Amino acid sequence: MGSKESGEEPATKPQKTPYLPTWGRIGAFVLNILKLEGNVEALQKDNKELDKRVQALQRQLDERAGKLEILSDFVTKALEDRVRAQAEEAAIRAFERMATFAALLPERNQSEDDK
Repeated sequence: MGSKESGEEPATKPQKTPYLPTWGRIGAFVLNILKLEGNVEALQKDNKELDKRVQALQRQLDERAGKLEILSDFVTKALEDRVRAQAEEAAIRAFERMATFAALLPERNQSEDDK
């Protein structure tokens, strides 16, 4: 015995009204927005603190890079000086050998002249 059999017209469904949020939902939405604003402020504060720490680390890095550059220059100059000194010593020894060799040559020339 449904309504079709009895010939009765089905009851019309009430029309749905547009969605209106309840006060509870509005309150929860506002509360979420306030929480989000608080989180954003906390993140901005943390970001500022991290920026300060990054700047401090950058200063330390720059100082160490400067010290490293000074140390590198010192070592480079020391090595260049050492190489230069060794080259001078080698040149002096070569010159001495050439002078000794040249001194021996005239004796040979004189002995050949004597023959």
